[in-house]
Amino acid sequence: NTITNNKIHDNHNQGVWIGGSTDNEISNNEIYNNATGVGLGEGGCDDECVGNINGNEITGNHIYDNEDEDSGIHVDEGVSFSELTFSNNLIENNGDYGIYVYRVEDGTLTVSENEITGNSYGLYIDYIYNGTVTVEGNTLSDNNSEGIYVDEISEGIQEEEPGESVLSITNNTISGNGEGGDERTGIYLEEVEEGTAVAINLNAITGNGTGLYVDDVV
Repeated sequence: NTITNNKIHDNHNQGVWIGGSTDNEISNNEIYNNATGVGLGEGGCDDECVGNINGNEITGNHIYDNEDEDSGIHVDEGVSFSELTFSNNLIENNGDYGIYVYRVEDGTLTVSENEITGNSYGLYIDYIYNGTVTVEGNTLSDNNSEGIYVDEISEGIQEEEPGESVLSITNNTISGNGEGGDERTGIYLEEVEEGTAVAINLNAITGNGTGLYVDDVV
């Protein structure tokens, strides 16, 4: 399914909602003045909830002035995916998160070539567990709190053996974040488990409250 070249605005909940649906392309839309711009979560809950959102691509959209705490792009708890892609979007001036992802588990999230500016948080990920996150070629600027925030990254378990979690943050411009106070940062990693693969390379990190902060390695 493809949703393209629409103006989607002034809705009381999500502008676009993907509930337990796979392989959709949301592209080149203007999505504004909703509670949440684009939401992804469980669907079909009249019978049994379906949480598979694999293969969805959100690309080339202008997502702005969405005012709820879920804000720009929001991925709920209870979903699963092998691949999920957010690319080439302009995500600005949303009330809370530019992009929020509850969990990346046994799958790959790619966030690339987006401009994420003027939100409360730029990119916020609660949990990476035996998953891969690639953040590449984005501009994250002038967000009130963190440009990139990851609460926890853990290697997880795969077939009763230690899994592998990968976080790659490469070739991004991360600037002017943290106007909410000096404790705010360009990149903030709350808890990193030993054995995970974290690579932060070739970024321009400037003018933030703090550039890069790793709180705890366990």
